[in-house]
Amino acid sequence: MKNNFTKTFSKRSLVALLLCVFTASRVFAQCPGQTLGATIITNTTWTTNATIDHNIEVTTGVTLTMQTATFSFIPNAKITVDYGAHLVLNGAILTHNCTGLWRGIVIIGDSTADQDDAMSSITIEGGSQINYAKIGVLLGDSTDSAGGGAILTMTSSSINNCREGVIFLSYPDSNTSSFVSSRFTASVLLPGYDSACTDVCLSLIQVHGIIIAGCSFINTVSDSLLSKVNGGGTGVSGKNAGYSLYPLIFIPVGTLTKTHVNAVQGLLIQFTVLA
Repeated sequence: MKNNFTKTFSKRSLVALLLCVFTASRVFAQCPGQTLGATIITNTTWTTNATIDHNIEVTTGVTLTMQTATFSFIPNAKITVDYGAHLVLNGAILTHNCTGLWRGIVIIGDSTADQDDAMSSITIEGGSQINYAKIGVLLGDSTDSAGGGAILTMTSSSINNCREGVIFLSYPDSNTSSFVSSRFTASVLLPGYDSACTDVCLSLIQVHGIIIAGCSFINTVSDSLLSKVNGGGTGVSGKNAGYSLYPLIFIPVGTLTKTHVNAVQGLLIQFTVLA
C-alpha cells in the first residue's frame, strides 16, 4: 500500500478514536486497526483495511484509488476531492465505524469548465459500497454555487443506508455522469433521524444528461418501523433537471418476492420518482 500523505494527530482525536472503536466492536465483526487521515499529494493506492480518523483531501491533479478493502470512517469524517482530482473505488467498502454517520464524499467541480479529463471525478465500480453516510456522494460545493460539474461513473456497485445517496448540484451543460446496473438500498432506520433510513437516493438539482440504466431502488424497512416515521423516502428527485431512465426497478417495502414495480408506478410505493 502506498501512503504518500501528510498527517496530523492529537490526543483528543486519539481518545475519540478509542471510544469509537469500542462502540464499533458491537456493530462490526472486525474493526480495522490501522488509522488514516490524509492530504493526498501524489497518486496513491490503498488496499488494506483501515479506520479513517481524520478528513481526507485529494488535491488537484492527483488520483486516490481505494480498492478491495474496507475503510471505516469515524463520525463526521469525510473525503473531499478538489477540482481536477480523482477518486476511484474498486471493490472498496466505505462505511461508518461507530453508531453515528460519517459525512461521505464531496467532489468539487467547476460549473464554468468542460467535462473533460481535467474535470474532477469519482469512479465507483467492482462491487464497491458506500454505506451509512450523511451524504454518500455530493457532486458540488455547498458553499460555492460554481462548484458543480464533477463526473460520477457508477457501475455494478451500491449505496446503502445513507441519509442522502447522491446529490448533483447545478451544472449548465450536459452532464456525462452515469449509473449502470447499480443499487440504492434502505434496510434500517438511521440513528439520530426521525424519518426513514434514506430521504432521497438520487437528487438532481439543475443538471441534465445523466443516465440511469438498469438500476434498482430497494426499501426493505418494515412497515411497523415506517409507521413510526415519515415514510420511505424518494428514489429519484429532479429539480429543474433532465435525466434518462432505462429499465428501472423499484421494490416496495416488504415485497421482495412480489412483482417488481416499474418507475411509472413509483408514486404507489415507498420509493418514488419526483421531477
